[in-house]
Amino acid sequence: MITTEQIDAFMSQTGASYDTAKHYLKETDGDVDAALQKYRDDQSGKHAYTAQDFIQAIKEIVSKGNATSLRIENVEGKTVLNLSLTISALGVVLVPYLSLIGLGALALTDYSFYVDKADGTVINVHDWLLGKKKRQDEADDGKAPSGDKPPEGGHDYY
Repeated sequence: MITTEQIDAFMSQTGASYDTAKHYLKETDGDVDAALQKYRDDQSGKHAYTAQDFIQAIKEIVSKGNATSLRIENVEGKTVLNLSLTISALGVVLVPYLSLIGLGALALTDYSFYVDKADGTVINVHDWLLGKKKRQDEADDGKAPSGDKPPEGGHDYY
């Protein structure tokens, strides 16, 4: 059983929300130290990009076509916002709001951003950005890029 003291301890050390604290404590059977470590491990790659990178990523993904929606989920996987992108004119209207969403994505690290495509593939914007950064780093180091194939599991990075 998770106690309020455990949740308070987690929240005071991370600044995370109540739901996030509860989620990580449940995953670690109430072990605050293990929950903190798992949270920090999960957060370590979150700020590997800037707000501008995030905004550009969404624009790039949407511009490649067949994007039907931009979905935002909380740490428990519940959709908190689902914006339809099926009408191309709507994408033009949304561009100013994407800036706010991008900044919010960095500030609200408890949320995940997905672009759903018409063919059923789902693009995790965070993972897409990290994959793009990895490919750029490999190119800068003179290594052959990792390839353009999406990983197993239905996530499409391109």
